[in-house]
Amino acid sequence: MSFIAPLRLAPRYAEVLWGGRRLASVLGKSCPPDRSIGESWEVFGANLITNGSLAGRTLDEAARLDGPAILGRRVLAEQDAADGFPLLIKFIDACLPLSVQVHPDDAYARAHENGSRGKTEAWYIMDAPPGGRLIYGLRDGMDAARVARSVAENTLADSLTELPVRVGDAVFVPAGTVHAITAGILLYEVQQRSEVTYRLYDWGRVGPDGRPRPLHVEKAIAAIHFPQPPPRTTPALRVATPDGVRIFLAACRYFALVALEGMIEDTTDGESFAALSVVNGTARLHWKGGEEWITCGETVVLPAGLGAYRLVISPGGRVLRSTVPDLAHDVIAPLRAAGYQSAEINALGAIPS
Repeated sequence: MSFIAPLRLAPRYAEVLWGGRRLASVLGKSCPPDRSIGESWEVFGANLITNGSLAGRTLDEAARLDGPAILGRRVLAEQDAADGFPLLIKFIDACLPLSVQVHPDDAYARAHENGSRGKTEAWYIMDAPPGGRLIYGLRDGMDAARVARSVAENTLADSLTELPVRVGDAVFVPAGTVHAITAGILLYEVQQRSEVTYRLYDWGRVGPDGRPRPLHVEKAIAAIHFPQPPPRTTPALRVATPDGVRIFLAACRYFALVALEGMIEDTTDGESFAALSVVNGTARLHWKGGEEWITCGETVVLPAGLGAYRLVISPGGRVLRSTVPDLAHDVIAPLRAAGYQSAEINALGAIPS
């Protein structure tokens, strides 16, 4: 492929009953006016590329044209290029609480959702009200029968656990975890590419048609992992570079989420792409073929074949980088070299010991 440069994508906006206007007012998104926009899908296989010779093609089409150059060898060792881009990255603005829900793991999704991927995800909190909390998990002693009974009796809310969060926190949400984003939260989400969500509870509200939105109780209960993981934020494991810092926020076999500050020298070495989202300030991206600015709320995808790049982030700024990692090489080794112990590293998500 002749075009190996950062890819800019046209976001997809989702109008939902719980959405707000901060994607426009805070992140500068060109959202449709006078609508409740809850999600901006920043990186998704069906998003159109807007720059260079690939403009007008979708990210999935680019991957099919040259999988090694766009996705990388590590990704292609796990899937075919025809399977599309493996991650979905969003900004989410919750003006009202989302439904209480659960996502299936790979095995359940393959068996019950036409071969779909499961959905493990991670969140980075960009804005939260004072005393902000997420719903994460179930109280001790809950099992499938108790969940079914509480849903039938409309008492599930009494069995949910909460997680206090503030700006800058990260949360790892493995498949099978009961959860909900609550009112006032603005966040970045990286997840497996999957649109499978099972609603357990929806706060008694109705949809635009005046009817309650459908629940998926049977599948949701079957997808829950018991016992639930404890509600906690992940540690922010800092690794200094000569002129900047990498802050490891979440990691599993599907993705690694790292916050970048200062000046960062890095490379997409042919193994995996990298997605860069500016969540504070601005950044200047330099690569062999050129340079460009990325402003707050913007995301670019660096193809696996891009090679070396330099990111110069404004003072006080922060960029989130999501990749498909080699956990041993990309996560465990640099953190061990920085002096972190296994328990701290494992707390980032699902990392084999």
